[in-house]
Amino acid sequence: MAVRNTFEELTDNMNPLLIVTTSHGSVGPACRRTGVWLEEFVGVYCRFVEHGIPVVVASPRGGEVPLEPESLRVSAMSPEARRFIARCDPALSRTLALRSICHHDFDAIFYPGGTGPMWDLAEDLINARILGSFFDCGKVVGALCHGTAALLKARRRDGNPVIHNRRLTGCSDAEELHNGTRGLVPFSLEQRLRAAGGKYSRRDPWTRYVVIDRNLVTGQNPQSTKHVAEAMLELMRPAQLMCRRTAWSPGGIGECRSSAD
Repeated sequence: MAVRNTFEELTDNMNPLLIVTTSHGSVGPACRRTGVWLEEFVGVYCRFVEHGIPVVVASPRGGEVPLEPESLRVSAMSPEARRFIARCDPALSRTLALRSICHHDFDAIFYPGGTGPMWDLAEDLINARILGSFFDCGKVVGALCHGTAALLKARRRDGNPVIHNRRLTGCSDAEELHNGTRGLVPFSLEQRLRAAGGKYSRRDPWTRYVVIDRNLVTGQNPQSTKHVAEAMLELMRPAQLMCRRTAWSPGGIGECRSSAD
């Protein structure tokens, strides 16, 4: 009889990962299209599915999720993303409405980027309630690039923002400027994260950078997607559920440095 490793046995008993995406599809008087950045969704979605962990996708409105047009350029898509599109995977075409979600049904939550979350998830009260419950229960929370905007409204049981005094990263002002989105997005994500009490840090634009603070995993940009997924999976192992703080350097996993208090 084959012997299964600990993580394989663990996944048999795991509740699903909840991925929450934006429902916001256009901005400005010219109705410029926006939405979720495909690679940031697919990179985490596929990684969890490969490990046999169920994934449920939800959005504020439910139904089909808008995609950032720039994320559909061939040069912006990984082989995984191209396969996702080619097989017409339905994960982003029939999402659940956030109002139907109960946090007890999930072991972790993840927010992919794209500029869409800056308009809806940043202010969504249902999302804030769900996310606050995840933090109060010590469950794993992940967010990437503009997806960290979804963390802004949520509060812990003590009334403080969930990111208060937490190390984290997200799309930087320099990256907004480079993208040409600085005048388009409704606020500076970098500055709002700092204003909410987050201990924000960043690296040079488009440099892979992931920060882990206890149950919270954040990535600065699409280049950090795979490493956010791996960090979330690692934190979901029983031995890693202790409170810890680690920041990953641009070199990735092999160059992590501890920042434990």
